[in-house]
Amino acid sequence: MDRWGKKGRIAGVSLAMLMLSSTASPAHASRGSSSSSAALASPPAATDQSIPAPPAAPLTVAGMVFRMDPETPRLEVLTGVGLALRVLRIRCDESTLIQEAGKQVRLASLKRGDPVRVTCRPSVEGYVAIRIEVLPRPRAEGETP
Repeated sequence: MDRWGKKGRIAGVSLAMLMLSSTASPAHASRGSSSSSAALASPPAATDQSIPAPPAAPLTVAGMVFRMDPETPRLEVLTGVGLALRVLRIRCDESTLIQEAGKQVRLASLKRGDPVRVTCRPSVEGYVAIRIEVLPRPRAEGETP
C-alpha cells in the first residue's frame, strides 16, 4: 500500500488539473488592462483568401521497385525503416526525370527489385514523381567487380 493512499492521489490529480488550467488560459490569470485581455482573447484577423497556400515540401524516399505499370505510369516503391515496411504508390507524368548512372532512361526500363531514390510531391490524387534515380545494385558476396 502506498504511503498517501487515496487522498494523496486525489490531491495530486487536483493539483495537476489546477496547474494545467492556469497555464491553458493566461488571459484569465492576470487582471491587467482590459485592452491587453481583449487582445489575447480575440481571434486573429481574417486573412486574405486570394493568397494561395504554400506548396508542400517534396518528399524523398529510398526503396526498391515493387511494381511498375508503364501503361498507367504508376510506380510502387517498397520502403521502410527497420521492420516497418510500406508501399508508396507514385504517379509519373511526362515531366518526371528518370536517371540511371547519370543517363536518362524510360519508365518501362525499371524492373522489380531495382533500388531507387524517388523525389515526389503530394497532390490531390496522391504522390507525383519529380525525379527517379535508379541506384546501383549491391554486389552479391563473392561477386567480382
